[in-house]
Amino acid sequence: MRPHRRSAREGPGGPAHAAPGTAGLRDAVLLEGPAPAGRPPAPASDPLVRAANDVIDHRSVRLLFQPVLHLATRSVVGFEALARGPEGSAVESPLSLLSAAAAAGRLAELDWMCAVSACVAAGEAGLHPSTSLFLNIEPTTLSTPCPDDLRQLARQAQDRLRVFVELKEESLLDHPRQMLEGLSHVRRVGWGVSIDGASAGDAALALLPLVEPDVIKLDLRLAGRDGAARAAMADGARQYREQSGAAILVQGVEVVEDALFARVAGASFAQGWYFGRAGPLVAGDGQPRSVVPLLDREAVTDDEAPFDVVAAVVPTAVAERRLLEPMADYIAAQVGDGGSPALLLVSFEQRRTFEPDETARLDRRLAGAAFAVVLGPARSFGSQPRRQVARTAPGHPMRDDWTVIVLGPRYCAALVARDLGERGPTDFRRFRYALTHQPALVARAARAMLRQAAS
Repeated sequence: MRPHRRSAREGPGGPAHAAPGTAGLRDAVLLEGPAPAGRPPAPASDPLVRAANDVIDHRSVRLLFQPVLHLATRSVVGFEALARGPEGSAVESPLSLLSAAAAAGRLAELDWMCAVSACVAAGEAGLHPSTSLFLNIEPTTLSTPCPDDLRQLARQAQDRLRVFVELKEESLLDHPRQMLEGLSHVRRVGWGVSIDGASAGDAALALLPLVEPDVIKLDLRLAGRDGAARAAMADGARQYREQSGAAILVQGVEVVEDALFARVAGASFAQGWYFGRAGPLVAGDGQPRSVVPLLDREAVTDDEAPFDVVAAVVPTAVAERRLLEPMADYIAAQVGDGGSPALLLVSFEQRRTFEPDETARLDRRLAGAAFAVVLGPARSFGSQPRRQVARTAPGHPMRDDWTVIVLGPRYCAALVARDLGERGPTDFRRFRYALTHQPALVARAARAMLRQAAS
């Protein structure tokens, strides 16, 4: 759990139910696996690093909890956990503690310590199973097993809790693959997902369908008092809510005008100084009057290729490459040609070769994407920030697939084609293909592609 964040969680079908997945939490994959190796060498002479090591070694993090309210009833439905260093220490501030732990190579351990401590505090306070607990966790932490000495505490405390794991908006863009891997663990134990500090910018909105958050948190502090910036933030969040059913939570509500804006933005929930400052956890009078909802999601098959995902829904046809190329190029062009930045995922069959002009044209498309993935035989596309390049081995599920997927807030499409293995010039080889613009189906194909790029 990131020290500068907060955390919450909700009951399954309503206030009277326990959280789904908690019964099997003792076997949860999120907690299991070999314990992390001992901390790597760190500059122990740095006083901040020494202070952070001391906090982690002695499990002495300090926790505060800020209430999350249901706007319609003004009732508390959850809490966000905020971690601090010991009072008066060099790492008392959350940012100091976070940066020092990262410098010491112990950020994941700090995350787990904060998350488990928050769960223990919630259990000791008698938090109702339908009350949400929001925990901020780094994407890389989600793929790191819980330290041995914290596992039993985690299991005991979480038996009666419903947790929402909060991810920062920038994590979607900086660590998309690690984030998706971690979220697969989160989903298996029945936890919810919240995007924290969302500004509803175009680049982040492009990736929201991949994450499928249950809650979008809009942070008013990012827009200040700028009415136009707030309107853009609200419009983007409402757009995604209409597509997915996700709940909107406005944070940073400090004055009555902020609370009024939260309703206009379509928020059902809010938090901030106007409703209550962070402090010791007070569970209240039992069952909350409302709950933060969890979305239903389809089961995902790890070995699915985008072609399999789309072809199971959309009828396929057969065409030569030369006839499909203009459509593929048009779709890829939508990633940045005067529009909003979008996600661009492309793959090529193993026997594909490239002319220099083809490489240059695709490289321009990749440069305009919010995040890009290239999968196939090509060596010409180097990895860059927010670009992942992976090769397909002979037995890879996508070794014969040509794929172009664009997923953005204003446009989405997936062209999936499978090489029929015929001989002859490249342009005249035939492919079985399908094309879709259905947002949910394009998002499923994109998630399948990211999993395949990581395999």
